[in-house]
Amino acid sequence: MARLLGRSDLPKPVRQHTVRTPGATYYLDFAWPAFRVALECDSALAHSGAAATRYDLDRQHDCEALGWRFKRFLPSHLRDDPTGTLAKVRHELIAAGWSPLQPPGP
Repeated sequence: MARLLGRSDLPKPVRQHTVRTPGATYYLDFAWPAFRVALECDSALAHSGAAATRYDLDRQHDCEALGWRFKRFLPSHLRDDPTGTLAKVRHELIAAGWSPLQPPGP
């Protein structure tokens, strides 16, 4: 995902961005804090099983309560449809207020 985003014209995301909620501190795989957009890469290794699924859902719900928007992708999304994956991220960033006409920035 980092390589795909790096080759795109999207703004550079922050990796492992810290979000503190009233109940916990979380780390988002990729984030655009200015737009409160998070991108999560859900590999089977790190996100399988009931406990991992519960944690992921709790984290997403807690962050959404603070205004964050999430896009979640599997490795197969990157492999099978990298263009579509980027289009979905682009759409989420635009919906959150980013303009492709803005100069690149953090």
